[in-house]
Amino acid sequence: MAHAPNVFDFSDVRAYLRAHVEESAALDPEGGVRALARRAALSPGFLSNVLAGRRNLSERSVEALVGGLALEPLPAQGFRILARLSWCVSVDDRAHLTTQLEALARRAASTLNETPLTRALRAGRAGRREETQWLIGQLEAADPELRRTAAWALDRARDPRALEALVEALGDPTFEVRSAAGWALVHLGDIVAPRMLTLMSTTTCEDTREMASLVLLHLGRPPGWSVVDLLMPAAVPSY
Repeated sequence: MAHAPNVFDFSDVRAYLRAHVEESAALDPEGGVRALARRAALSPGFLSNVLAGRRNLSERSVEALVGGLALEPLPAQGFRILARLSWCVSVDDRAHLTTQLEALARRAASTLNETPLTRALRAGRAGRREETQWLIGQLEAADPELRRTAAWALDRARDPRALEALVEALGDPTFEVRSAAGWALVHLGDIVAPRMLTLMSTTTCEDTREMASLVLLHLGRPPGWSVVDLLMPAAVPSY
């Protein structure tokens, strides 16, 4: 949504959700409560009662709404804190959560104008998996340096969800991107080996075949291995 409300402008989770629903309905006649409920796989009646203050969010519904709202990692954390603020009654707990929310808001403000390249660098240095889906998308960016950095960041995250995207990146026209994707696959471990075997037997791209062979080599699986070898322990790779 082009003008989605900023979660860090709110201190009440219901106020944020109401603002989101109102903005959605203003931009799209089919938006609103039902649209958000559908995206989050929640009952429209339940969501309406939450907005009206008749029901409380649960941990499960909070996570469902994070997905339905398509929140980026920092706003998602902020939304979770807003939900916890609506549950807690302790003054000390509220103060602690408010401090966390303010710190997140400062972090979000500092990254507001960052470039995709600096975002990928930051994600790689953190080595966290929250940015995996975004980084996967950057493997198709026009800028080869951004593609290489995204592959490097995915290597640092070691997230199996990136497997297929990294396999595709083995065919990138830029060697540095292929190399970074190859190392990321090596560090995912033996789950990669069967995929490399299939790739070597099906690809028509020599660069892809060469990189798949190198991945197998560093996994301790020489290029001539077969699926039967999955039952055998891998040798320790030499670098």
